[in-house]
Amino acid sequence: MTRSKQFAIAVAAVVAATSMAIVQAQNQPKQDQERRVKEAEVPAAALSALKKLAGANALAEIEEETENGQKTYEAEWRSGTGHMEAAVTESGDLIELEESVASDAIPKAAIAAAQKAAGDKTPLRWVKKTFVVYEVQFKKDNRHHEVLYNAGGQSSGCDDEDADDGDDGDDDED
Repeated sequence: MTRSKQFAIAVAAVVAATSMAIVQAQNQPKQDQERRVKEAEVPAAALSALKKLAGANALAEIEEETENGQKTYEAEWRSGTGHMEAAVTESGDLIELEESVASDAIPKAAIAAAQKAAGDKTPLRWVKKTFVVYEVQFKKDNRHHEVLYNAGGQSSGCDDEDADDGDDGDDDED
């Protein structure tokens, strides 16, 4: 399998896992905690990361969220392009970035699919979401593994195992 195919499969797995996590989170009763906080209550590393992302723009609101025992900090601000949000870990690692975008910046296929789902005359509001994930590759029990993790250490559950046949999957000579 070529590296580009492996990359496409990994991206599709991340999108699927993220979508499933969002749907699952929306269907679960609220057990996690969420509260609005002041800048003074945010760990220095998290606040520094949020301010760096916001640039010259003032942070409008900061929330502390606790999910599965892990705290994250989400901030909102307005930029020249519109509404922005970012979520970071306590140590300042980026988890997610959201930005409002105009429909002319959206791929035509996405617009067509959304209009089909919502109806042609329904107004659409677009938000571009960027999730940060890290892929780790390792060999265990004579098998190759690839697992995706976010900055909080949560796994997407994706594990691509291949038998150790000497092929590293990159179309180069092994």
